[in-house]
Amino acid sequence: MFKVWFQTTRPQSWIASIAPVFLASFFAADLELFSFLPAFFCLAFALLMQIATDLANDYYDFQRGTDGPDRVGPMRGLASGLIPIESMRMAIVILYMIALGFGLLLYSYVGPGVFLVMTACLIGGLLYTAGPFAFAYCGFSDIVTILFYGFIATVGTFYVQAGKFTPEVFLLGLALGLLTNNICLINHIRDAKTDAAVNKNTLIVRFGKAFGCKLFKFETTVALIIPAVLATLSGNYFLLLPLTLAPWGLILYRKLRYYTNTGPSYTYLQARACVLLFVYSLLLATGIALG
Repeated sequence: MFKVWFQTTRPQSWIASIAPVFLASFFAADLELFSFLPAFFCLAFALLMQIATDLANDYYDFQRGTDGPDRVGPMRGLASGLIPIESMRMAIVILYMIALGFGLLLYSYVGPGVFLVMTACLIGGLLYTAGPFAFAYCGFSDIVTILFYGFIATVGTFYVQAGKFTPEVFLLGLALGLLTNNICLINHIRDAKTDAAVNKNTLIVRFGKAFGCKLFKFETTVALIIPAVLATLSGNYFLLLPLTLAPWGLILYRKLRYYTNTGPSYTYLQARACVLLFVYSLLLATGIALG
């Protein structure tokens, strides 16, 4: 049962929450403003909020009939019957409460503004698949992903430690948000047929796989250009290290566009996109440290 629950939390995608906190903290450290406790609280808040939201997405997708027996991707815990619906509801509530508890610990660092961020994250997480105007069902999931996993997670973590905003950290947030959305795009392309059947009108359902692949290439390209902009602004040309990932990004695009058409192949490609985000973050952090 532990294995089922663990897989349901989608551990392969945890890098989406870890990378923004990790890199924002490196930026703060570069300014000699790094603070361990608030960085840790941000990491716990972000990761638990992601896990709770993923479980909530499974719950509401199951309620809408999205994750049925004809699902192409990995079977979800609820849809497989391995996790009782009451247990899932309880887990969602508990995880959101613990996440908000870590968020409250940031009050002494940023003041009442933390309540606004906590509320936005909670509402955004629930409304991603819940309610009549759920973001994922109305074609706004990409914007929400970039906003929360990019800007809010990155800029918020940096502000908690540095007490200020900088243009560089906004650019960093955009890059991470785009690469995280690429992970979601692969899901949307894979699930387009079953999503369309339940009126989950993602951008892929609306405009097709070819559009999704072009968006994947565009987001990867912009994410790789941003380190060059950061290097120009700072004069630290070690920040160009992530540009070495350009061939990898091209390979992922070509695999997505021309060679990926089965559930396992999409799962494999999504895992590679997660690794790309991890290596991108590691190279950028290395560039910051060497500069």
